[in-house]
Amino acid sequence: MCKRRLYRHSLKQPQFNPRQVNHQDQSQVHANHDAFERGLQHGMMLSAAQQRHAVHAAQQHALAVVNQNETRIARASQQGFDRGYAAGMAANRGTQQPAAPKNSSGTYTYEDVETARKRGYSAGQQAVRSPSGENESSIRKKMVEEMVEQCRVIAERNPQMAPGVKAVRHMIKKLG
Repeated sequence: MCKRRLYRHSLKQPQFNPRQVNHQDQSQVHANHDAFERGLQHGMMLSAAQQRHAVHAAQQHALAVVNQNETRIARASQQGFDRGYAAGMAANRGTQQPAAPKNSSGTYTYEDVETARKRGYSAGQQAVRSPSGENESSIRKKMVEEMVEQCRVIAERNPQMAPGVKAVRHMIKKLG
């Protein structure tokens, strides 16, 4: 019964026939469509302009940051060199008088740098030659003892790992 009512109701409704479209309505649709297209094109142009502006502003900001960092890095490098040179000269005051920059502008010449490098190299070589109190075998022995102690601690804290730790301890003792 319900199906019959639906069928009758559908027959009473006027059917849409695309061939019977009112031409006035169609011209209105075209006008609205043209206005929509113009608005869409205008919005796309505005968006593209804003995007170009944003990209340009980001590039300018990035260039400003890079320039600022470059000058800061150059300044820090020069200050680091000056501090290192002064520290090297202060450490070497006992053997020689510190050499002041030879030119009037207060910067260092190649000879100053080369002299400081040679002094630093010789000081480094003297530090290597001086006995440090411990030889290699005593250092190795201390390291082996420390590793064996760590193995013992691991075995005590985790009894399930004891067989593996015992094998590792045995290998460490062989190496030592």
